[in-house]
Amino acid sequence: MNRILGAIAIAGSLLQPAVAAERVLPSTLPIPNFSLNGGFPHWKACRAAVKDNSSDCKILFIGESTLTGLGALYGGTDMHSAAIANQLGTVLRSFGINAQNYSLVGDSNAVSYHSFDARVTPNNWAASLVFTLGGKEWKATDSSPFVFNPTDPAYPSLPKVETDSIDIYWNGVAAGGGTITVDTGGSPICSIDTNTGTSQFNKTTCSTTLDANTYNIRCLTAFNCTFDIIVARNSSTREVSIMNGSANGTTAINFNSDTGSPWDPLRAIQKVAPSLCIVMNIGNDAYKQTSLADYGKALAAIVNACKRSNADVLLMTGFPYGITVSPLTIEQYQAAIRQVAASTNVPVWDTLKTWGQASGPGETGWTSMGMNSGWNIACCGQKADVAHWSVANNVYAATLIAMMLLQ
Repeated sequence: MNRILGAIAIAGSLLQPAVAAERVLPSTLPIPNFSLNGGFPHWKACRAAVKDNSSDCKILFIGESTLTGLGALYGGTDMHSAAIANQLGTVLRSFGINAQNYSLVGDSNAVSYHSFDARVTPNNWAASLVFTLGGKEWKATDSSPFVFNPTDPAYPSLPKVETDSIDIYWNGVAAGGGTITVDTGGSPICSIDTNTGTSQFNKTTCSTTLDANTYNIRCLTAFNCTFDIIVARNSSTREVSIMNGSANGTTAINFNSDTGSPWDPLRAIQKVAPSLCIVMNIGNDAYKQTSLADYGKALAAIVNACKRSNADVLLMTGFPYGITVSPLTIEQYQAAIRQVAASTNVPVWDTLKTWGQASGPGETGWTSMGMNSGWNIACCGQKADVAHWSVANNVYAATLIAMMLLQ
């Protein structure tokens, strides 16, 4: 495992090696503090379908800034590429699973999105006022393009990413909507009238010639277009699309907001229809002191939304948190997560126990584990960040998750 970690950490998160023959880990491989409960039957079917090239499937991450990758490149740009979701794609590919990360979910509540994700140039598209899966949806203010380049410009030495399809999840309106067009630098490859007669969340697939395409999403006529998710694919090869629906600063309660609306995050999960949800949302609820009853109810609702989509769920209890919270403690929320896992019969990985929980403010938790600067987003002797973790930690976490998913 050390050789795997070293190779990934040195090369960065976006290595795209040729997918090798699948290597399955021993079925008895121990994972620290992991309870299988109901297991991963839907994920196993997904993996088999990709392996025999019969269908695509999806893994959806749901959570807060520890999952978005905020700060994970030690204050550098293109932080999304260092997130656990991207690292998991790299590890799965090294084991012969065609898992890709050519997707965007929401705005992640990022202030300056191009610096957060260099694949995206929003131009005059802006975050809307509503919370949905992955943060706020994108809303047009004029006809300038929202540009998505699956070949991340932040990694110019890597091979070009070739795709020929892009899925767009957009919001229809009863009246007054604009027309969304998608082009790759020439004539539109598809056109979407967002006037659907009723408010609803929709998915449209646009197709073009296989190439290292950059996609321009425009809003014409009324300049009243919104979309939330895009997924670029090579339609000739089946893949696991890994989608990061986490958002900075969010709580489990946020994912239960706007219930019943077209952009309701829980309804959006069902529209995405993942085969596996990976959920880690604890720090902001602890900081805001969400009641344990409300927290457990909100987390269970996320789990059940995934299960209604025929998705398996992996719950994670978060990483060491260096802020003192009271009267409710991190450990109480940690216990609530384990209780939800037991009541819904889904796998749970007690990551707090695995890494070691902070016992007080500041650096206490990291120094007790020998994990201060370098493991979190502080580097080179700086004081440890209180909550956010670096690419080094994320590679390790992704490797352990891959061990669970490859058995």
